Amino acid sequence: MRTLSWFARFTGALALCLACSLAFVLAFEPHVAFAAEQYAPEDAYSSDGEDVSLVDEGDDGLSLSIQSIPSSYGSDRTLIVALDPGHGGSENGAVSYVVEKDVNWEIAQYCKEKLVQYPNVRVVLTRGKNETVSLNERTARAVAAGADVIICLHNNAQGEDTIGASGYQVYHQYVESGYRLSRTATPSRAIAEEIAAQLQAAGVHPQDPAYNGLKIRLSSGDYYPDGSLTDYYGMLRIPRKNNLPSVLVEHMYVDSPEDGPLLQQKSWLKKLGYADAIGVMEYYGYDAQSWADAYDSRTTNRMYRLYNPNSGEHFYTAVESERNTVAKAGWVYEGIGWVAPKESSTPVYRLYNPNGGDHHYTTSEDERDHLVSVGWNYEGIGWYSDDAQAVTILREYNPNAKSGAHNFTASASEHKNLVGLGWRDEKIAWYAVGAA
Repeated sequence: MRTLSWFARFTGALALCLACSLAFVLAFEPHVAFAAEQYAPEDAYSSDGEDVSLVDEGDDGLSLSIQSIPSSYGSDRTLIVALDPGHGGSENGAVSYVVEKDVNWEIAQYCKEKLVQYPNVRVVLTRGKNETVSLNERTARAVAAGADVIICLHNNAQGEDTIGASGYQVYHQYVESGYRLSRTATPSRAIAEEIAAQLQAAGVHPQDPAYNGLKIRLSSGDYYPDGSLTDYYGMLRIPRKNNLPSVLVEHMYVDSPEDGPLLQQKSWLKKLGYADAIGVMEYYGYDAQSWADAYDSRTTNRMYRLYNPNSGEHFYTAVESERNTVAKAGWVYEGIGWVAPKESSTPVYRLYNPNGGDHHYTTSEDERDHLVSVGWNYEGIGWYSDDAQAVTILREYNPNAKSGAHNFTASASEHKNLVGLGWRDEKIAWYAVGAA
């Protein structure tokens, strides 16, 4: 059984003390004591953490049982998208005008950049930039993170039967198989259709126009429990066995005189990543603009959420410039956590621990004053709680951590997962007018 990373790091490392002192005064100038290049947010996954069992009879010889199934989208209005940049580390993939593993990684970064603009979306990556990761481990990381879908990002190379080929192919799970059809293959096919449409809109043509670039590929002799042939590609088959829809996108051909030079251009990689992201969100029926229009920026603040991959701390701020400063210092921007009122009778106080390097947030004057008495710095009012109590923001405490021990979330499933792993349920921290 493989030990896992993202969710395990999130839950276990979330409570560790901040390794490098980074905090922010109310004027939003950070207490930066390190250079941004010290951080490699997606370059390292710890081997320590919670085991998650996978169902697979193929790769790595695993034949395990699943422990949990990710919640469906909409249960707490949070969509978790796992992006799987193909190859990586010692595996280059196809090499010609470009090295496939590198452009896959860049496309994933642009896809993530677009996805986190949607306030109810979180993104996890199945590998670090310079990591070699097995197909089972990639799926396991997505499962551990509670992913709702996996989008596998690749680029193609010509073979004997595709000499001179160019354009995209989007592989989806086999819909003629009844095995976990409604939960996996049906949405897989629909997401593939949406991504194909967006790639065409971005100026990429389908490799096979007769099928609009949509593809399936079956194994030659492996079967699902219902007797149907399995999907050939591991990142379609293994997620399916673990009840996850997945799509594999072959964006362009690295060795095509038509496609290869385009893949050398950052502007094209951005087009491809954005097309993937928009296609996913089109399937889930989410319009970022309608959500934004629902909350007047004159009366509300979007609360930005960032994650420190070294310490595990989450940081929350209503100030866009502060968010950008923190992200440049190596923190991972995870999108909008909730929407807060600009004014109310209930302020949320912000404090900073100069010894541990972490922040704490509370509506309690007594808690604020106690922390100040033991050496915390009071940084003023960070934002306000909603007096109408429209949306609950929950608070958890890790009793094993020396600092950075609290987490705050609008997500009921995130709260439940942390409490299930041993965090103390400290109930309601404050309220928001809207949730991401």
